[in-house]
Amino acid sequence: MSLKLWDKYLQGTAYTFETHEPLHSLAVTGERSDILVGGLGQGNFVVYGLTNKNQLDIFQLAHGEPIS
Repeated sequence: MSLKLWDKYLQGTAYTFETHEPLHSLAVTGERSDILVGGLGQGNFVVYGLTNKNQLDIFQLAHGEPIS
């Protein structure tokens, strides 16, 4: 119930985001590839900002069916 960002230069975990639900899908997006969108099991999406390492938003029941 967490997502760990890997630092390829340091070869270790750079940051951990708590998801509070199982994470089923993940995508990096944004003009500068600085937004991380995770699909959670019950159809919720969580959006993180990679620059400031913060949670930007949670969209409850954003997807009509569970995400697998």
